Amino acid sequence: MKCFCILDCDILEQIQSEVLNYLKHNTTLLSEKQQKPWVTANTKQVIRNCPSLIKWLSTLKILPTEISFIVCHDIGVGLPIHTDDPRLISKINVPINTLKAILHAGMMPMIK
Repeated sequence: MKCFCILDCDILEQIQSEVLNYLKHNTTLLSEKQQKPWVTANTKQVIRNCPSLIKWLSTLKILPTEISFIVCHDIGVGLPIHTDDPRLISKINVPINTLKAILHAGMMPMIK
């Protein structure tokens, strides 16, 4: 049994642009290191600011119940091992930005 699959997304660049814009103008995640790399976002606020994400998810017949961001400011240091919320049925990881030697930001709409 395959535990993951790769989903087609023709509007990934648009989603990435909207999410980065949201992060830059509504959070300090890109400029300040958080205590933990996983940060749960205000899902409604992300949805309002990232219409392409919702457009894409709706083609999959999915609406996120929770959106989280993973931001790693420490280059060369992996993320800590973690266990997802046991109520989590599935999740979608959307790569937002990877800049060599700067940061990695990822978005996880979590479908419970």
